[in-house]
Amino acid sequence: MSPIRSRKGENHVSGELRTKRSHCIEPNPDTKTPHRIKVRHLNSKRQLARNEGQVTIVPCQRLTLKIMATYTVRSTKHEDHDNSECEAELRKLWDHWYQESPADRGSPQGTELISLSDTSDDTFPEIDVNQRPFPTEHLPDIAGKLVRAFRKRTNDQTPDALPAMAAIGTLSAAIGPGLLLEGLEGLTGGCGLYILAGACSSSGKSMILDQTFKPLEKIGLARSKKFEQGEKPRLERDLRELEKQKEKSAEDWEKIGDLKQRIECKPRLSCEDATTPAMVRLMARQSNDALSSISDEARDPIKNLLGKHTKGKTDEGFLTKAWSSKLYQCDRVTDSFEATIEEPWLSILWFTQPDQINQMATSPDLLYSGFFQRLLICDTKAYPAIITGPSVPESILNQWGDLLRDLHDSFRIAKSKVVVQPTEAARQLFNKYAQECVDRMNGDLEEVHTIPGKWNENAIRLALTFHAAEYGRDAPAHLVSESTASKAIKVMRWFADEMLAIVWTGISTQRRNRATALQKVIENHSPNRDGLTLGKLKNNHKFEESEIRKLCAEFPHLLALVEIRTTHRGGRNSARCILADWRNE
Repeated sequence: MSPIRSRKGENHVSGELRTKRSHCIEPNPDTKTPHRIKVRHLNSKRQLARNEGQVTIVPCQRLTLKIMATYTVRSTKHEDHDNSECEAELRKLWDHWYQESPADRGSPQGTELISLSDTSDDTFPEIDVNQRPFPTEHLPDIAGKLVRAFRKRTNDQTPDALPAMAAIGTLSAAIGPGLLLEGLEGLTGGCGLYILAGACSSSGKSMILDQTFKPLEKIGLARSKKFEQGEKPRLERDLRELEKQKEKSAEDWEKIGDLKQRIECKPRLSCEDATTPAMVRLMARQSNDALSSISDEARDPIKNLLGKHTKGKTDEGFLTKAWSSKLYQCDRVTDSFEATIEEPWLSILWFTQPDQINQMATSPDLLYSGFFQRLLICDTKAYPAIITGPSVPESILNQWGDLLRDLHDSFRIAKSKVVVQPTEAARQLFNKYAQECVDRMNGDLEEVHTIPGKWNENAIRLALTFHAAEYGRDAPAHLVSESTASKAIKVMRWFADEMLAIVWTGISTQRRNRATALQKVIENHSPNRDGLTLGKLKNNHKFEESEIRKLCAEFPHLLALVEIRTTHRGGRNSARCILADWRNE
């Protein structure tokens, strides 16, 4: 490495690091050279951490990080220095973490130090790397076959994540509320999964979802047609006969009310572009309070969620309740609609453009209301693909359709629910993963501690989904094995990494927007270019002191804090926030 000239007698050397989740790299105790480690997000180029003697790795959108190690040389003069010493020290840090810490820090296999190169403090080139592939090997056998068949359909242009989302979401919709799994003590989870996947236009998502969900959709349409042509006319005939009676007893009036309600209860498997009130109406009319929301282009449902019909206020309350099957009561004045759903059940399978996923991640209401935590969310990195490969074999499609029919008839429309028990080994795995989530909430994910709150319960739901896909209608006769639980947890870890990448990007955007807003406030309300006091920013512009200090530390090229000394005796110094460009004036 060639020496570089830098300010204040400091030399800079950087290393690019690929990683899969957050870690903390402890420095080598034998290292004598002092280090200040800076970690920056490649996309936003913002400083995420600056700590003495340690490296904090934070996941970013592309799951690729750049580490810049800065060491202080003894000379105070501005002269050239040899970077070989710094390079050696950075490699020591890397080797110590990779060799000593993988067991207790969860070091991902395949992580490597790619290169060391000279860089200035402001140079962080973006590096495009392939996204970590979906762990298809952990899916149930038939789902894995389907995913690989769709990949061949586009000559390996389609990432496995895209058909995998369609397969898992369809299985969840087919099982419905009739099958439960006892996971932790006092926690029984169903198969209601909320899957939100990003994929570009012309990536094949419509074709994949059509072939994956069509067998189940046909079953739902056939059931609705049977009701319209058979059961509904009979119910209407019985209602007319009762209404013709001149004298009606209390029992007759009760039968009339029951018949009217049953006539309105047209079986409906799924909906697509539905507002929350419409979804509540549809669910209330189902005999088992179950509904699925399926869409290959969920732009409109997501707009509804973000407040299209609620004056900009997010409308996730019902979806949050339905995920947990909690009592939901709806009383609307505008259309006099009243509904009480004792155990609402909902599954979601939405494909949308990546920009809408980022839009959801930048909404604080969605991010911290509990809805985002319930999602299995990912960016599939599916780009436009040409369909030139062989069609999905009929044998796979027939096997898939038979499984969906078995699950639908056995559990989705069942009148009673069945609870499946896990083996003791599987239960211990769930307990261990729950503790892992808690440790991360109190550790490296403390800043976003609510995000892992539902990871373990989603892992339990994935395990139940995989178990049902393996045994079909015979699922209640078998215990959920340790292998199934392990596969579900591994798939959940993939979703967790995807969610963190999206969340960090969203938080970065939120902070950047707040920093820009603060910059405009100071620029518009400080004609003398002396900034605004923290008190005035809090009282007049809703910027808390703690937030201002964080923004100034995170965006030093935009904002700065200065101490203004008082000119009269006994007065206190005042802290003012100014624009970074005003510091030298």
